[in-house]
Amino acid sequence: MKLSQYQIKEQVSALAIAIFISFGGALLTGIFFGFQFPSLGRFKGYRWKPIIKVLQVPSLTIMIILGCLSRNYIGGIMNAYPLRWTVVIKSICLSILLTRSGLLMNIRRNYFTVAALSIIPQICEVITIALISYGLFKMPITLCFTLGYSIACLGPSVMIPVHLYLNGQGYGKDKAILSQLIVAGIFEDTHCIIFFGICQTIAYYQNSMQTTQSYGLTIGLLFVDNLIGIAVGILLGLSGLIFRCLCQNNLTQYIKLCFVVICCIGIGVSGEESSFINAKYITSLTFGITLQRTWGQSRPINELKWFQWCLGPIYFSSVGGAVNLSAMRQSDIGYGVVCIMSGLVVRLLTVIQVSQFSKVKFNFKEKLFMAISWIPKTAVLSTQGSAILNDAIDQNNTQMIEYGKIIQTISVLSIIITAPIGAILINTLGPLLLQQKNEQQQDTAIEIPIQLEEKQIQQIASSNKFQSQENNKLVTNSTEVDDK
Repeated sequence: MKLSQYQIKEQVSALAIAIFISFGGALLTGIFFGFQFPSLGRFKGYRWKPIIKVLQVPSLTIMIILGCLSRNYIGGIMNAYPLRWTVVIKSICLSILLTRSGLLMNIRRNYFTVAALSIIPQICEVITIALISYGLFKMPITLCFTLGYSIACLGPSVMIPVHLYLNGQGYGKDKAILSQLIVAGIFEDTHCIIFFGICQTIAYYQNSMQTTQSYGLTIGLLFVDNLIGIAVGILLGLSGLIFRCLCQNNLTQYIKLCFVVICCIGIGVSGEESSFINAKYITSLTFGITLQRTWGQSRPINELKWFQWCLGPIYFSSVGGAVNLSAMRQSDIGYGVVCIMSGLVVRLLTVIQVSQFSKVKFNFKEKLFMAISWIPKTAVLSTQGSAILNDAIDQNNTQMIEYGKIIQTISVLSIIITAPIGAILINTLGPLLLQQKNEQQQDTAIEIPIQLEEKQIQQIASSNKFQSQENNKLVTNSTEVDDK
């Protein structure tokens, strides 16, 4: 990344303005559509009841939109917006988000559904987008598949927070629907990044774009990066075994929280500053899953939830600020919308079909929710789309510059269309389509038979005591008669 030409004070001011605007929008959204304060310690949490109940707009949607608008339309001081800083901030926050997802993970051995959801819908969407863009834009087929993977990549920054919120409210817990969707989404993003890199490498080779590495080595390193990421995540998770030697109290939970945050900062920063930029997602998820197995029930889930909640305005304003609206070409917007919507329709239908073959039997409402959950897209690969354009400009490849502008425009357009719509639909339809698991009812349902059993035991004991007293009376009477 190139160093910014602006001073540090100017960059800090621009970032603070975007965060402040996003935070103000989140407060207003919470007043009208409800707000949830997480529980921590003796504080049991608080839910601000929504004024508008027909439509549920999550605050993260407003923060992303306001972050985008403040970066693109305020001008002046916002020209110093620190893109380099926000990339690292997004990586750290997303690492914390994925680690928390791993700590809460429960797929109940439904591995076939997770694997099918992470592979089949994406392949169908990519093929649809590639064929349509090949006919509309007349690009080489390898670049059409590169565009397809750039659009098809799911947005964990939108999908995971909304799913974790619904999971905390008890929706879909009986069948572990949200856990399966989160795991499938992360694995889908992982192999989407791999195949995007493969298509990009082949497209560079076919269109006379020079690269610093050989053709086969570049493709091989894409798989090696993720294998190394999995190994690093497991090793970091196993290092959490040292906390078993400590007393399990509140202080230990906060120490675990510091350990998780430090590891996530390390994963985020090293992922951006090293060549393993695409492995940070699978590393964070593997780290969280390993910690779940290592720590069991003594996990700092509520503490990490509070920490993530406080970072919300910083994270989501950075996600919105990464969208550069000036990079869009109006001539490509019409065809771009056709590609995006066609791919989404195919993906939604494919998810419904794939969910029919699950070991866990889902009803139609649950299948529909699973399909809707696959709508949001964010800037996972939009930076890679702009990298194609930048590489073409550096090498003065006129044809690739034209193709790079198309890919960049449609990638940004997919974020603008799918991220807010997907977040609103998931948050609104989730409580309507999923069954809620009521913890209080379950506790009473478990306690009632125990109480009945204890009463029965007491009745049996009292009856036995009464019978023994009667038998003793009979014995004394019989002895008295014998004596007489």
